[in-house]
Amino acid sequence: MDNEKKAARRKRIRRALLLHASLFLFLAAYAVFLGCPLRRITGLSCPGCGMSRALLAAVRLDFKSAFSFHPLFPVAILTILYACHKRAWHLPGNRLSSLILTVSVVGLFAAVWIFRLSTGDPVVAPDFSSSLLFRLARRGSLPAFCLGLS
Repeated sequence: MDNEKKAARRKRIRRALLLHASLFLFLAAYAVFLGCPLRRITGLSCPGCGMSRALLAAVRLDFKSAFSFHPLFPVAILTILYACHKRAWHLPGNRLSSLILTVSVVGLFAAVWIFRLSTGDPVVAPDFSSSLLFRLARRGSLPAFCLGLS
């Protein structure tokens, strides 16, 4: 019986490691090759802008740079770990606490994003001229209702 439990535990650990490695590789490839879709379309950075660079800086133990890229990177790490492992690690929480955590973290990210935009943080500085919407509008390819002209 103990061997069956150990085998099942090893299988869960291997599955979790594979999931984490896959997620990391996907996010790294996404950040390197595609960038932020919101920024590409609108010219505005998303609330998580700088998170990939912050995490990479933290991996290099350069925490000063990590906090300058995104001050909430520790919150993101802890929230993701909690969400992914709540059941496996038998952590406390129910649906209501998960909802409260989600709303709180999203609200915190939105508040920090607005603050960073309003203070001219270079990591989230808007670049409308390189956005897809700007280029389409300049070419006259957008319908009038998209430009607020109707």
